[in-house]
Amino acid sequence: MTLSELRTMTRSLIAYDLEGSAATDADLNALINRAYAQQAAQVGPSTMSQVTVLANQKEILIPGLIRLNHVWWQTGSAAPLAMLPLPPDWEWRKSLSDTGTPRFYWQDGNRLLLYPTPAVAGTLLLLAVTTPTPLTQDNHEPTTPKHLHPAIAYRAAAEWALRYNHPKAQSFIAMAQQIEQTARIDRFGSSLHALDGVPR
Repeated sequence: MTLSELRTMTRSLIAYDLEGSAATDADLNALINRAYAQQAAQVGPSTMSQVTVLANQKEILIPGLIRLNHVWWQTGSAAPLAMLPLPPDWEWRKSLSDTGTPRFYWQDGNRLLLYPTPAVAGTLLLLAVTTPTPLTQDNHEPTTPKHLHPAIAYRAAAEWALRYNHPKAQSFIAMAQQIEQTARIDRFGSSLHALDGVPR
């Protein structure tokens, strides 16, 4: 669905008892982009990226980081080494100044911290989900799977309903979750018409 189509669907969901006529395109665009970011956090596609790390650099900022799937450490042209999340019983090692080849990491928001601290410069290879680029033009489409796009409109409608403390907010959120959950277990196609309120 394009941004224009998502706006139309969202507006239709809030049209009657939620003063949807008061929603401007700019209002709906903001709601849709927030809903899009929420969906990307759950089911968005992972992309590979590289980050150059200096010697003795323990902390790396990764703008827009939502979900980290895999991390590798590479020095020069050597084969990448898979890194692991820092084990819970190693939490005390976070404050140590050990240096060497990083083998563990922990995530704190959009910060990635390495253990041990790299003794030499290298490259982090990341397979991660990051905040998507906002939809700004009418023909822009979300990068999440197309069959999940209706859930974006339901999430946007839910946020609008929350402004009016309307009970429909919960049903909109439940519908968005049902669309996404059904898709995750590969039953979306056969169940779509059984979902009340999903546009045909």
